Amino acid sequence: METSRARVQQQLTTNWSSLRYRMEHYGYRSNHLLHGVVALLELGASHDKIEDFAESYAAKLDKQEPNHEDVTEPETRSKLLKKEKLTYESACALFGKRQNFDGLLALYSAEVQELGVDRAVKKHLPFLVGGLAGALFHSIIQLGYAYRIGGDRLVAEGLAYLHYSYLSFDEPQVGVGEDFSGRKKFSRTEALTLLKTLNGNQLLLKEMYDQLETASRAEEKPVGMIQKRLSTMSGDPERGSPVAFQMIWDTINSYDLSKMDGVFALDLAFWLYLMIEHNDFVILHAVTSAWALQQVEHLLEPEDRTRAWKVWLHVTLSAFVTSDIDDVLESDVCDQPFDELTSLEPWRQIVAKTLTQVDGGLLERDLVHAYKLVQVARGHGAGNEEGFLSTEERDLITRKSALKPLLLRMNDTIHSSSPVAGHCSIPSASNPTDKSLKIPTMSVIGNRLAGQVAVITGAAGGIGRKSAILFAKQGARGVVCADVNEAAAAETAQLVQEELKKLGKTDTVALAVKADVSKASDVENMVKTAEKEFGGLNVLFNNAGIMHSADDDAIATQEDVWDLTMNINVKGVFLGCKYGIPAMRRAGGGSIINTASFVGILGAATPQLAYTSSKGAVIAMSRELATIHARENIRVNALCPGPLNTELLQKFLDTEEKKQRRLVHVPMGRFGEAAEMAKAALFLASDDASYITGTSFVVDGGITSAYVTSEGQVDPFGGPSEV
Repeated sequence: METSRARVQQQLTTNWSSLRYRMEHYGYRSNHLLHGVVALLELGASHDKIEDFAESYAAKLDKQEPNHEDVTEPETRSKLLKKEKLTYESACALFGKRQNFDGLLALYSAEVQELGVDRAVKKHLPFLVGGLAGALFHSIIQLGYAYRIGGDRLVAEGLAYLHYSYLSFDEPQVGVGEDFSGRKKFSRTEALTLLKTLNGNQLLLKEMYDQLETASRAEEKPVGMIQKRLSTMSGDPERGSPVAFQMIWDTINSYDLSKMDGVFALDLAFWLYLMIEHNDFVILHAVTSAWALQQVEHLLEPEDRTRAWKVWLHVTLSAFVTSDIDDVLESDVCDQPFDELTSLEPWRQIVAKTLTQVDGGLLERDLVHAYKLVQVARGHGAGNEEGFLSTEERDLITRKSALKPLLLRMNDTIHSSSPVAGHCSIPSASNPTDKSLKIPTMSVIGNRLAGQVAVITGAAGGIGRKSAILFAKQGARGVVCADVNEAAAAETAQLVQEELKKLGKTDTVALAVKADVSKASDVENMVKTAEKEFGGLNVLFNNAGIMHSADDDAIATQEDVWDLTMNINVKGVFLGCKYGIPAMRRAGGGSIINTASFVGILGAATPQLAYTSSKGAVIAMSRELATIHARENIRVNALCPGPLNTELLQKFLDTEEKKQRRLVHVPMGRFGEAAEMAKAALFLASDDASYITGTSFVVDGGITSAYVTSEGQVDPFGGPSEV
């Protein structure tokens, strides 16, 4: 790795004057060369391949005319060139040398780290949208996806630009987005409501955009102004295609833009409108999926239909494919209908298969990106028998947390097709001796949460601690252990790392966060920590709770005991969902497990009224949330443990009489263990429970099913204690 880095740096230093010339004369496009090199370098690609990439891309640029004339506004063009120059000069100042590749790398990394991905993308979009904005938008989607599955920010951006740099365009169009910093800001909701109200009228979108701009300056509300236009314009078929506009609307609505203001969202929509208006199917693909093309291909002219599918195939195969892509595009393969693509050779079958397979909750874009990443690891060498990566480099790439979960999930799909000649195959369970690509089977550790990020409240002990350990053993790459007792939460995180070290697993990180779940600021910070440190949130286990020793019936229970119990047991779950659900939306979905109790289902003559009421509320809340968010790929379930051998309950059952008073009603005759609840939580968190939502998942030793119990004697503490 270090040798590769040194050689690449030397190569770039040697040719820096040439690269700098290209940067000055070809605008933003040569910047993609640097980003692509960064991505390849960080992924561990061989230096020969990186140099080949740099040279081939530079040669491609040399064949094109400088794009200065395409920028219509001289002042804007000057700003663009000044921005490039300032970036270069700043990097040189940092490292004291004019020819320092690491200077640019460090500067770019620092900027992204400082701004965060969302703000960095937003900051650069008006500048970079001067190219084919749809392809850039597609790259941004890839950026967010790569970051969500665990890649660091720099590599995620590098991957996005690497993908973008491989797209070829017939006639590159250059324009520049405007600076909206001085305008009135509208809410995302208002912006999207306006877009939806347009109901498919492209020209109206442009006019609405202009009117909104006018209203912004005049401090007027734009809604009424737009509605006045609807009666005279929305019914005119000459003013736009409802299908095309629906694609715009779906694109805006499908990706979380919660951190973007309304004007910015409208600006993005306007660019999409321009793309589709000009019938640029390179752009059309960038903002749609193969499924969307299937739905509208009958509306296209035959030559446009052929071109659209050619572009689809081009982009699908674009990642890390150089020598054979032109042959593919020049062939007649794209003249065939979509369903006939499955008759092609195996590696294209995989593309078609991944685009049509949606079982198990996988999204189309997940499978497409998984396929591309697998292609890298398989060694798509374009005729090179040694493949794109060496054996050592393939081993390195499989250890990257961003790739591992996708490789594991795609294993069956890849193995079901014959490998391409000259390529490395993915080993399967039926062929464990295949050494070409070492994907950990995790037979001891497990992979039910492979690549997931989990937040667990009440992680200082009991169910929370056992769950943190188990989730990590089952492949979670990040576990946030949250508790009001920060020292105990840190102890849990340390135990997680120690347990994983014993198993030789080093790519999972557990960290502790202090969180009083009754305080909104603490819960918000807990979720933000997961996103900041691990790039997203996939599993939220709202487990924190109390059972007060002074909890009794309605007469004896004091108001402060009631309030404290409700604040932690009910409000804590509410706040967890309040801040966790938006994070899961950004991650494309997830699983929420709320710890309730069997006492929320059954009544008891041994009163603990505040606790029982709180757990009933959690069950009702979970059911409601599950219904609300079911079509957002977010599952919500209430875990209802029976009486447990945990510190929480055993402190309450402080006499033998209290213990036996309850055990007599448990058919299994013993208390449950925290480890057993952790396993139930794991099931609900994993894809094994992909069709389970809104349930009260009861794990109670049979107590809710019993009338008269057995008479045999058992150890009341005889359950399994380890996960």
